[in-house]
Amino acid sequence: MVLAWIGVIAALCLILLSLAHATWRLQIAPTPSSPDARARIAALVATQLAADGCDAPTIFELGAGWGGLAARLARMPASATPCVRGYERSVVPYVVSRVFRQRAPGLTFHRHDITDAIAEVRAGDVLVCYLCPEQMRRISAALRARLGDDPVAVTLISLSFALPGFSPAETQILPSLYRARLYRYAVSPGEPQVPLS
Repeated sequence: MVLAWIGVIAALCLILLSLAHATWRLQIAPTPSSPDARARIAALVATQLAADGCDAPTIFELGAGWGGLAARLARMPASATPCVRGYERSVVPYVVSRVFRQRAPGLTFHRHDITDAIAEVRAGDVLVCYLCPEQMRRISAALRARLGDDPVAVTLISLSFALPGFSPAETQILPSLYRARLYRYAVSPGEPQVPLS
């Protein structure tokens, strides 16, 4: 019995160390979005997809964390979103997402960097994220590079943090304790870009 408890404690310590290391390395903890924020993002994505009328768009969640938002987006009507791909580099949230969340058709999780997802986007795809300012700067740089190499028009929806160098097409304030902002960007080759600070 004592050995079993030692094993459990050792496993918990390894999980906590893995989370702490990933938080330090990525400069952001895997913080889940609230159910209200997930519902608002899903509604915004559904509206965007209906307006675009794009055939077979893909939704990319950049920094999928524990997979709650990607799973919520995958429950949208199949005609609205056939494919949701979550990208997460932190090992523990990635494993949890793969084991407990990857049940909906068309939902997959990948242990890759967020810039890998941006390299795969096509016209009409939607990028969704809840990341820190440093990661948003990385996304901005990757989008600028992608727009220069192979111009595509995509939508980016960000919870709480703005996308440096781009002006939002829409901003909502969520009715929560923290009054978080929800940004929607229409990122296209013809969009004027603001210089990065």
